[in-house]
Amino acid sequence: MTAITTWMKEERRDLEMNEYHEQYWSSFIKRIADKDDLKDKTVLDFGCGCGGFLRMLFDQKKFKSGVGIDIADKSLDTATSLVEKRPIKYLRAENATEFKGNVDFAFSYEVIYLMQDLKEHAEFMSTFLKPGGVYYAATGCHTGNPQWFDWKKIILNESVLPLKDYAPDDFVDAFKEMGYKVGVCRLDHRDFVSVVHKDYFPTVEDAIRYYADDIQVFRFEKLK
Repeated sequence: MTAITTWMKEERRDLEMNEYHEQYWSSFIKRIADKDDLKDKTVLDFGCGCGGFLRMLFDQKKFKSGVGIDIADKSLDTATSLVEKRPIKYLRAENATEFKGNVDFAFSYEVIYLMQDLKEHAEFMSTFLKPGGVYYAATGCHTGNPQWFDWKKIILNESVLPLKDYAPDDFVDAFKEMGYKVGVCRLDHRDFVSVVHKDYFPTVEDAIRYYADDIQVFRFEKLK
């Protein structure tokens, strides 16, 4: 994807988005299958933004090394400034060649729906994953979400990127066609939810439903 300065039209919103998502990342981490042990493994965060998810993942799972890749240069600068002593790098994809073919587990949270070509995205992830490597992608931005078409208008007004209308099956089919084994479950967030964004969640029930049911977690396993 072409480089951008920030994901959101207003620069301050990138960090705000990172901080808002943080409350749901623990539920994402809980969806990692028991058989997928991150200890002594190399991990990638695709569309890492300001880098918070990878830092949280390391604090909970203590993987060997990690890389966050993104196209937003200022977000990468922010992520790098917050890494402290964790074994994590934040880079543009073209600068992350040392990780190609060496990643055991990859993750993305509310990013995959932004891809303009899902098969191309699957192929891109294949260049980083080892054979047998696993990519976990979580999103509720799909046509199975009853509020998606209202959200799309809001997102297009705030973000610098175009959007497509993907159904959950589109994510599954694209990766299966590219040789991945695919599984899926709900995020099933059962903790408190934030209700500050009334434009996205007009009612409390909307917010609870979204984080429990609408966000789906896809497990894409590279077979070769």
